[in-house]
Amino acid sequence: MRVRFPHVALGEDTMALNDLLLVGPAKPMGYLPLSKLKKLRFLRAAIQDCEIKGFRYKKYLPGECFALNGALYVWDESSLQKLLKKHRRLLKKNNIPVIANEFVDYIARNIVPMSERNCYRVVGLAFGDKRFVRGASAHAWAHLRAQEVITY
Repeated sequence: MRVRFPHVALGEDTMALNDLLLVGPAKPMGYLPLSKLKKLRFLRAAIQDCEIKGFRYKKYLPGECFALNGALYVWDESSLQKLLKKHRRLLKKNNIPVIANEFVDYIARNIVPMSERNCYRVVGLAFGDKRFVRGASAHAWAHLRAQEVITY
């Protein structure tokens, strides 16, 4: 079965769709606000894409997550669980769930502060943010610190 993606012109909005479409081993999870998905008429196609790929997803309605108008979270359960297992001790120490679906729910409802650098890095890795890959420069971290609030 193929997913029929709505025809949209490429631009900044459509490039944001990559946050869901690139989910996999190198990017275990992604999310997009429901308002953006509805604007691009992409919500149904995104859900179908997840189902075909065998990924998990959860739709958070307004007020159920930190995204004001709700969001769709998508995750590759095996890849995310592998990452969480690797960082299990750190996450448990900071009361962050280590089971994939519970972790996604926690991240959807909470913002891990940058002051918790190691936990913040795990969240960055879960979203496939290249700035958190081993060997990323101190400059990349300084760039993050220079921004007031970073949300995924």
